Parts: sequence; C-alpha cells; structure tokens
Amino acid sequence: MIDFFSEYNVTLLLGTPLVFFVIAVGFRLLDTSAAIFLEHNILVTSSYITTKEILSELEITEQPAIAKSLKKNLIFRRLHNFFMLLAGVSGVVFFSYFVYDIILS
Repeated sequence: MIDFFSEYNVTLLLGTPLVFFVIAVGFRLLDTSAAIFLEHNILVTSSYITTKEILSELEITEQPAIAKSLKKNLIFRRLHNFFMLLAGVSGVVFFSYFVYDIILS
C-alpha cells in the first residue's frame, strides 16, 4: 500500500489548498468592479458589486471601455470562485487523508 503520509506527501497535501487560496485571493484583488463603477459616475451602495448588477450594467452600457473592463472583472470573479472551490475540495481531501491516517494508526 502507498504510504500517503510520507513527509513529502503531507507537505504537498497541506500546501495545495494554501496555494489555491492564495491564487484565489489574487484574483479577488484584481476584481475592481466597484472602482470601475465609481470612475464612470455610477453610484454603488457597497464595495462588493454582485454579478447580477455587473451583468445588468453590461446590458445597458454603450461605452466599450466600461464593457471591456466589466467583462474582465467578471472573468476575475469567476476565476476567484473556481480557485476557492479548488482550495475547498483539496482541503477536504487533505483532511480526509489526515483522519484516515489517524484511524488506521
């Protein structure tokens, strides 16, 4: 049987969720949709703009620069969500292997 908890594998299993989380935070920091709204005199009530609000603004805007920026921010937001999902799944995998090793010991 493969020893999942050799020193290398524990480091890899623990590091993977952290790397995915750091990448997700990077994409969240790149999502500047509230700043784009404020730069173009579109009033917002919160610093977090929902995806629904961004999509509705994309439908009504006639300025290509705003549309391009908002589309780019939607991509960043989706990448953020994807990497958060990967961090969560890999965290569950690490935790399950950790519990599996404790039960078998």
